[in-house]
Amino acid sequence: MSSFHTEKTDKEMLKILEKIDNAGIYKVYYSVDKNTGKINYNLKLAKSYLKYFIRTKTDQAIYDIVIKTHPLQISYFLRKYDYARACVTENARCGIISLYFIKKYLDYRLAEYNYFSQKIEEILFNFTERNCSFYDLVEFTKECFENHGVSDDFYNELLNYIMTYMFLYYIDD
Repeated sequence: MSSFHTEKTDKEMLKILEKIDNAGIYKVYYSVDKNTGKINYNLKLAKSYLKYFIRTKTDQAIYDIVIKTHPLQISYFLRKYDYARACVTENARCGIISLYFIKKYLDYRLAEYNYFSQKIEEILFNFTERNCSFYDLVEFTKECFENHGVSDDFYNELLNYIMTYMFLYYIDD
């Protein structure tokens, strides 16, 4: 996957989106205007799918956080600890942003789980400092969401939503 660190044309972005589509890991909700070649990202559709896959109370709480989060908050989070420097691919950035949402959930909804919130900060720091691999980050993220009652379907759709969100708002450092 390509880096988000340089401004790209729609044609360059389309190549990145096609790679993501071909990899089959994430779904970015978008269409391309046949006349102009302009990419239109469909966050409304991504949000609809995310809402459709709510299965647990935790899913609902995270959904509420996600739809109320402004793109500048995420950009600030990525810059705050220089996570963006370590996130050279869309995959890594998506994982970091998903941890932002679960951390926000833990910090505001479940005060007794501050231990897990601290663990999230530790792994993010270690990832940024290259003391843990992307694989370790992914495994931790899956485990964290699973341990706090997030359904698999919702988690997978959350990643799709985040990818669409990143492209729409061009979340960058």
